[in-house]
Amino acid sequence: MSVTIDYFLPEENSYFSLFAKAIHIEEVINEPLPAFDKSYIIFDYNGCDIKIKDEWVKSPKSYLKPVRDHYLNYNKPKKSIYYIAVLHECSFYKITGRQASDYQDRFLPLDEILGIKETEKLYHQVKHVEGIEAFVDLMHHFFEKHVPQMKTTPIDDIIKHIKTSEGLVSIDELLSRSKCSQSTLNRYFLKYVGVTTSLYIRLVKFNLLIRKISNKHPINDMICWYDYFDQSHLTKDFLRFANVKPADYLGPNFEILREVMKKAR
Repeated sequence: MSVTIDYFLPEENSYFSLFAKAIHIEEVINEPLPAFDKSYIIFDYNGCDIKIKDEWVKSPKSYLKPVRDHYLNYNKPKKSIYYIAVLHECSFYKITGRQASDYQDRFLPLDEILGIKETEKLYHQVKHVEGIEAFVDLMHHFFEKHVPQMKTTPIDDIIKHIKTSEGLVSIDELLSRSKCSQSTLNRYFLKYVGVTTSLYIRLVKFNLLIRKISNKHPINDMICWYDYFDQSHLTKDFLRFANVKPADYLGPNFEILREVMKKAR
């Protein structure tokens, strides 16, 4: 295998949804990363090229991203390492105060929030942590210092309900719970999450589905469980969110992607 990954599942009520440390042993060329239903912080060492709108760009060394409604293709050189702090859905907005949807096709370098000096210090500290738990401790201290109180949003409970139901929920049900119009709910989701309500529901379902398939749950069972009409409907979402067909995803060329997605809850 060309990648090793350490995971850490945080306690409930943490700032974080999941931690992952990934060390690439072999180089990665044009590997897809699926659309993702969480916001996250990346610390990248040894460089990474990411394809955005058919153009290859260098990613910043450290940056934040909101929930992402599209796949990204990336290249990594040999013996690369990157650390990921996977956050909650609204964390991008809660940390930055910026409209999340404005950053679908953009990176937000961490130094725009912390300043160059603080960012370089944190980047150096992350590079030299010993193990995933040390990374967890370091990031907790970072949040306590720079984001001491995570704000609530009007859709926190709605997001929790969508996740609890595994995306098997209707817009009408959410409108009844939120007691607001569909346009207002969409405006909230674009501001705090980065995507519309219906697209977020699809992302939750797809991320759960692809993780279960990565853990060898039968595809046909997943089609029934997640209310896909048929195989072609599922294939449409795979191409939309991961740029790969289900059968190809299970083949030998996507071993790294499957390993990454196994615990990407």
